[in-house]
Amino acid sequence: MAERRNIPEPIAVVGSSCRLPGGASTPSKLWELLKEPRDLLSEVPKSRFHVQSFYHPDGEHHGATNATQSYFLDESEDVRTFDYNFFNINPREAESIDPQQRMLLETVYEGMEASGYSIQSLKGSDTCVFVGQSSDDYTAMLQRDLETIPHYFATGVARSIMSNRLSYFFDWKGASVCLDTACSSSLIALHLGIQELRNGTSKLAVAAGVNLILGPEVYIMESKVSTAPSVAVRFEKPRESNGL
Repeated sequence: MAERRNIPEPIAVVGSSCRLPGGASTPSKLWELLKEPRDLLSEVPKSRFHVQSFYHPDGEHHGATNATQSYFLDESEDVRTFDYNFFNINPREAESIDPQQRMLLETVYEGMEASGYSIQSLKGSDTCVFVGQSSDDYTAMLQRDLETIPHYFATGVARSIMSNRLSYFFDWKGASVCLDTACSSSLIALHLGIQELRNGTSKLAVAAGVNLILGPEVYIMESKVSTAPSVAVRFEKPRESNGL
């Protein structure tokens, strides 16, 4: 008799939200983009940094990058804006908070609304949070002048707070973990959330990933090891990418 394999119970995705290039600010807009893909490659917006000031055709040139393009949110999605009153955060603390944290608060709130669960009904629940994050450009920006580091710098940019901020705001008592596995960070966050559900540790899991390019540091570092040029082909022509 053939051995029966235990088939894991299916996991339901009950809510989702997003902020992605190409105006994909909702799951339905993302779906339209996937159905009719178009080239979204663009030069770094000047609202982020002046990439031409750091450009050199030789990627190994000191303090320079040989890449000037990537995939960015539309200018209408201004990452500098944030409704701190809505999230009960004082303005002094809000300016210290990594825009990635701010965006997570907004999108997770939207995802919870889409799920059909009320925010109030989940307060104090064992809901767990897993966040994939592999960059912290805002930290580098704030550290450029040590004389002006803001009062809430420690909690505003700490990677551990990326998930903890969500757990604190929504009053969730389950695991709260931020992880970095480079380009697979979001996928691993989802994997760990599923494991928590199947283990019975939590009844609801929130899995998220975030990455905002705010400064030239990542471009310069990746140019040194020849990974930045692959950014230009990763989305449209993944087979031509070098794997990173």
